[in-house]
Amino acid sequence: MKRNLSLFLFTAALLLAACSGGPKAVSMPPDTDLEFWVTEDVSDVDFSGYEEVTGWMGARQFYGSGYHHPLRDDGYPMPEDPPACVKYLVTAWPDYADGGVFVTEIEVTDPAVRLCGLTTGATPEEFWQTFSGLGWRVSREDGRCTAGRDGVTVVFRCPDAGERAFTVSVEVTNREGLARRQHLLFPKQGPS
Repeated sequence: MKRNLSLFLFTAALLLAACSGGPKAVSMPPDTDLEFWVTEDVSDVDFSGYEEVTGWMGARQFYGSGYHHPLRDDGYPMPEDPPACVKYLVTAWPDYADGGVFVTEIEVTDPAVRLCGLTTGATPEEFWQTFSGLGWRVSREDGRCTAGRDGVTVVFRCPDAGERAFTVSVEVTNREGLARRQHLLFPKQGPS
């Protein structure tokens, strides 16, 4: 009787896990030098040691550890990013109405940071070869290479576009139009 109950509970747990139709968190790929990955729940992360990029509505963006806005001669931050940095965009996910605090976009311009073993100094051919070899769908258009898999999109702004950067993102849906109501979407958390 105990064995039948245990088998039933185990089977029920497997069925519930298989039937949960929502998006699943995606693991960080190997040979990647990032602090966080897209779909990662960062609700317990203390961002007080990270510099925030202000100006977002319904989201918050932070530089990775050790990156800061360059300062003007008068000591105020310059409006542009440092030439080499990593930035993490944090929002609700998979839909703005679902709440939560997840990394939904990462931008990498630092040539020392690896993504799947590649840096921003890679060639479009190396990007294509690496991501297609990992089973991603890859395309190239207008000076950009794009790879997609499991709901994650990686865009490589190729050297021939004049700018070298990776952007890694996941789609955040907006089924109830909440992105237009910032105060409902993303209450202020962490450092003020």
